[in-house]
Amino acid sequence: MTNDTTRGYNKAVNTVKPKSKASAATQEKNYAPLYRILIVLALDICAISSITYIKKDFQRELSFRAAFPIIAAVFGALLAASIVWLAVGAVKKVRFDRLAVSPSLCTGIFAVAGVTLTAMYEYVNRINLIIIIIAASLLYFVYKIYSKPVFIFSAFAAVSVIGLIGGASMTVGLPVRVASMVLAAAAAVIALIARKNGGKIGSMKLLDDGLNFWAVIAVAGILLVGSALIFVASAARIYAIFALLALYLIITIINTIKMI
Repeated sequence: MTNDTTRGYNKAVNTVKPKSKASAATQEKNYAPLYRILIVLALDICAISSITYIKKDFQRELSFRAAFPIIAAVFGALLAASIVWLAVGAVKKVRFDRLAVSPSLCTGIFAVAGVTLTAMYEYVNRINLIIIIIAASLLYFVYKIYSKPVFIFSAFAAVSVIGLIGGASMTVGLPVRVASMVLAAAAAVIALIARKNGGKIGSMKLLDDGLNFWAVIAVAGILLVGSALIFVASAARIYAIFALLALYLIITIINTIKMI
């Protein structure tokens, strides 16, 4: 009996299939999201330090403006390469979830860099430039943590802040203000349509519940009124920006509590 039992045990052990390399790889911890967050934070520090360094001295700012065409061409080429990389990966269905530097991350970084450099060229002040960088970084963190409707709302709020900042520009202020007002009206209409269709436009879910609907309407109202008031007093954008940030903070806190 003892020999039969031993043979049966050995057979059972030998028939256990070893784990495949694929299954072992899926069980390994994926640190790529953490690395991406650290990369974004490091780039934030570098960008804010560079902006502060350039903006503190008028000669440095003149040197930056002289070199701007070359800088814009380099970042434009990098952005185009990132978009091509992203598109090729999407067509070939390549997964980049285990890469610390993904094509979507590169596309976002170079797009934000392009907006920031253009704003610097347009003599946007240092505080507003830092706001743009911080807003873009927070938007990335929201994309990683919250639901898609919350991210879409956050993106709309971030674009609204940028629109209010750009609306006071001496060179592009007028078209930016008009575009912001059109965006506010369009966002309100889309939110109304989505609300009647269960929060969706087609197959895309834009609204989680009534909270997000009223949040979108509130942001659209602040953007519309703020852009209109800039025609009268450019300082009005500051109050509108603070109102947007306060509203966004409240909505984010509520959405965070709902996730717990």
